[in-house]
Amino acid sequence: RAKSSGTRSSQSNVIRLVVMGEERCGKGELIATFSEYLSKEPPRRKGEPPPEVLVPIGEGDVAYDAIGRRVCVRALMASYFEKGGGGDEFAALAEMPGAMRDHVSRADGALIVVDSSEPAFRDATRRWRQVLRTLKSECPALLVLLRPSDDVDEDDIADLSHDLGIIAWRVVDDVVTEHDAVLDCFGAILDYISATTGTEFVETIDEDDVPASTYSLTCAGAIPSTCALM
Repeated sequence: RAKSSGTRSSQSNVIRLVVMGEERCGKGELIATFSEYLSKEPPRRKGEPPPEVLVPIGEGDVAYDAIGRRVCVRALMASYFEKGGGGDEFAALAEMPGAMRDHVSRADGALIVVDSSEPAFRDATRRWRQVLRTLKSECPALLVLLRPSDDVDEDDIADLSHDLGIIAWRVVDDVVTEHDAVLDCFGAILDYISATTGTEFVETIDEDDVPASTYSLTCAGAIPSTCALM
């Protein structure tokens, strides 16, 4: 098993996820809800959940999920493609801050988030799938439908996902209250990456490596799920 020399993790074997979609589609809330279930510390033993630590998880931070996988999540803002990029994905990539550009270039997976109550959500799905293919052609994508309307047809979504090479799709009615659905979205893409790459992403540490007080801190989570929509 991997062993840490302290409370900080190295950047190796980190699963990097990009969450992408139109402005105000719900990316921020999705990331915030997922972040409530991440920890700054790895599990003490393999198979155990990480300890709850009183440290907020910010976007772009490396943290641990429920089984100890190191995860880093960033939102790819639509504004990157509306300013200097002018619709050109490569130009937009060049305009991004260095940390975001590095994250995208090293991304292991993506969540394409659409507000499916909007009539044009299918076009938005196609657009962001094309953006992802241009920026990182081999990056697997999972489609997340937020706020679905009654006329969303499952067969239609399945066909759309298949045509676009999207590995799976999930529905979340309410990001703030349906935490299990949000965790299922991230869990599905993380499980796919873990299964297809053959990389050991899980890290554990010995309790002797860190002060005992580290594990006595308890907290429900981190970033409030009421943050503004991106």
